[in-house]
Amino acid sequence: MNSTWSDTVKTKDGEVIYTWHPNKIVDGIREHQVYGFCINREGKVTLGRDKEETRYTLPGGRVDPGENAREALIREFKEEVQFEPKDIELLGSLEVEVRDNSGKVSDHHQQVRFTCKIDDPGEFTPEKDGWETVERIFVDPKELPNYIDWLHYPTGKIQYQEFLATLDR
Repeated sequence: MNSTWSDTVKTKDGEVIYTWHPNKIVDGIREHQVYGFCINREGKVTLGRDKEETRYTLPGGRVDPGENAREALIREFKEEVQFEPKDIELLGSLEVEVRDNSGKVSDHHQQVRFTCKIDDPGEFTPEKDGWETVERIFVDPKELPNYIDWLHYPTGKIQYQEFLATLDR
């Protein structure tokens, strides 16, 4: 695939432009969030669920000051699903540009996506060390759209297709 894809979503306050950049982190744009498609040895993807949430998400979250995207991914995995991912590879980044109705940019950042693996995730303890994750599950990759809403949007579909393509390598 390896093509850049964009999607514009109109809001009452303006618009949000999402641009998928496969296999790259865009220089000069703040790395705001990271998420990882992590496969266990049975070929299933790791998801977590926070307390007071009904939805599951890929492990990930914000990039803290002084961290790079890869470091943030490792930290978020340890906090949320309680293991360190291995064989981390860049899938790409989702550039997010928020514009008001006059066209002025109010936010511009990127969310970095990775693929990774885990042999033995070990035991999981809900809300360990005060973190908000209460459940960790592993699902078949083909079932991910049943769990993750953003995979139904144009740039989400592309990310998902590119992730599935990595499973065939």
